[in-house]
Amino acid sequence: MKYLKLIFGLIILLQIGHYSRVYSQCNLFVTANTYMKDTSFWNKIVLFFGRNYLAGSSLEEGYETIKKFHALGRKSTFDIVGEDSHTLKDADAILHTYKQIADDFYAEYGEEDVVSISLKPTGICAVNRHTFLPETPLNERLYAYGAYASKKGKRKISLDMEDSNYTDASIEAVRYSWRKGVPIGLVLQSRLNRTEHDIDTIFSENYPIPRHQLRVRIVIGVYVEPEDIATNDRQKAKERLVDRVGQLFDKGAYVEIATHDPDIIDRIINEIIIPRNISPDRFEFQFLKGVENGYMIEKKVMRRGYTVRYYLGIELKKFASVPYIKRRLSNNPAFIRHGIKNIWQQMINFFTGE
Repeated sequence: MKYLKLIFGLIILLQIGHYSRVYSQCNLFVTANTYMKDTSFWNKIVLFFGRNYLAGSSLEEGYETIKKFHALGRKSTFDIVGEDSHTLKDADAILHTYKQIADDFYAEYGEEDVVSISLKPTGICAVNRHTFLPETPLNERLYAYGAYASKKGKRKISLDMEDSNYTDASIEAVRYSWRKGVPIGLVLQSRLNRTEHDIDTIFSENYPIPRHQLRVRIVIGVYVEPEDIATNDRQKAKERLVDRVGQLFDKGAYVEIATHDPDIIDRIINEIIIPRNISPDRFEFQFLKGVENGYMIEKKVMRRGYTVRYYLGIELKKFASVPYIKRRLSNNPAFIRHGIKNIWQQMINFFTGE
């Protein structure tokens, strides 16, 4: 019976894979997105595909998810989804909430590294057409928050990377904090052609922080970028990710490796970490909540004694996450296939009793 259920589940998965490829080729979601007004109906459709990636719709729900993950041996990084601020009032409100989060984590966990905090540049600062408003300067606001959080249990803070319009400003903001002795985590994207040079430039400078405390999360990157500045070939971007991991280790950084590809993870472990005898306290693997692949890979990674951390994003207002999810689904139809496959992977697991 178990094998019949497995066969049935695989048939379903193959069918979904076929139809999702058709949907991608027809760019169905992008076409539908043209008609998406901010109505309750369409918001619910978007959230249906993206709901598994959210940790909750309130701070309290998010905090409960952190505890559940911690009980399973997982660390977390916590973020507020719905990042665009357009006024000083908007940006100040987000920054105030992040301060509350730092206070809450200190009260709950002290200096234990159970959860870190991720910030969006366009959340803590107000933007207009990819430009930060003068009244919300990114460098100063990021540094001030990092200094505040460092007094709250030495909480780890990272500045998320958005599309290429914000790359220069984000890198410079993190380096500004590093120069002042606050170890904000940086995020770099392997798909961008510039990243190899960026790493060399960033680490050509000496900062008043030990190298192993300079954290860099290396990701493929979710945004589809112009071909003259990036590769949109995911396999090529994955190959680059492996190279950038090795480069970051060479620079002495603490490397946060964010990928769900088991083959890439095996390569990083077997071609870089083990041969170079890199200590487990110099890196961690990071996954997105809701991606079934991550839950399956983590077992192998954790058995080796390696740290696993999950990205937990929450929305604080109803449908606040819709622009975030919609932009990623619209720009990356593969996310729709991934969301559908996630649902069917859960069904297969149910059918097989796994």
